[in-house]
Amino acid sequence: MSKKFYRDTWAEIDLSAIGHNMESVCRLYRGRDVKVMAVVKQMAMVMGL
Repeated sequence: MSKKFYRDTWAEIDLSAIGHNMESVCRLYRGRDVKVMAVVKQMAMVMGL
């Protein structure tokens, strides 16, 4: 059985950058029948994992 290790972690999310990116995607695919799936991904090296 492995021991679980927990530590305080936080993520800073720039909502204006997400909004800008979504506007860009919407402009790029305007008029097309597409769906967008958002993914939040951690950077393991930066997070110390």
